[in-house]
Amino acid sequence: MKTAENKKNYNMKFALKMLFWMAVGGVLGLAVVWFGTQTKLVGRFFEDLALFVQNLMIPMTVVITAGGIIIGEVILKKMRAMTEKILHAEDEECDELEYQEERIASFGLNISNLAMALSILVVSMGYSGKYLGNSDKNAMNFMVAIIIFVICFFYEGIWQMRYVKVIQLSRPEFNDTDPSSRKFQKQWLERCDEAEKEQIYESSYHTYLFLAKALPIAMVFAMLANLLYDTGVFAVVLLALIWVASTVYYTHSCIAYRKKKIIRK
Repeated sequence: MKTAENKKNYNMKFALKMLFWMAVGGVLGLAVVWFGTQTKLVGRFFEDLALFVQNLMIPMTVVITAGGIIIGEVILKKMRAMTEKILHAEDEECDELEYQEERIASFGLNISNLAMALSILVVSMGYSGKYLGNSDKNAMNFMVAIIIFVICFFYEGIWQMRYVKVIQLSRPEFNDTDPSSRKFQKQWLERCDEAEKEQIYESSYHTYLFLAKALPIAMVFAMLANLLYDTGVFAVVLLALIWVASTVYYTHSCIAYRKKKIIRK
């Protein structure tokens, strides 16, 4: 009896939540549509932003690349210093030092990926027929920006391999992993202890939960942008495919893991 009542309560709560968020979405949608039809401020803002970036494409890619290099070298220097301390530390002190090293390394990895993402955004502003065909100067500026962009990606790729090599100095069990290999992540995971694997699995699950919430929201914004500013449906399709692919891959991994456990038994 209680089970039936609980199911009824769950269904009622879910229905009420759905109605509430549908109402909120309807109100927000009407507000966005009204705003978009009454003013072109947002559209003009992005047009002006694109023009601003196009005019400063070379300096911006230089700043991003130089910033990534400077910060990357500082991070590696700090990691090497921390590694030296870890190698000569007692067990209790070693745990704290490894935590500090991981914090520094995580920050460096985030900066590395941010530099690559920003360079892609800057270069993509000039990657249009309208901009490139406008003048030979624009085409030349774009080619220079592309060269700096390639340098940025090359450095960040090398930096991430150096980052792994620094970690290997204090973790000899990872010495035979190859950061240039396609199977590097798998090799690294296989050499982690159970506590480290649990940390990776839990972090991966939280990442999946974040994406499961963020991707639908991003897709709605892309739909509204296409409705109001004719940005095209490709962004909507791409986000939808990533959303579906991440969900399918997650469920497939769960089933495959369960099957492996059954076979082991």
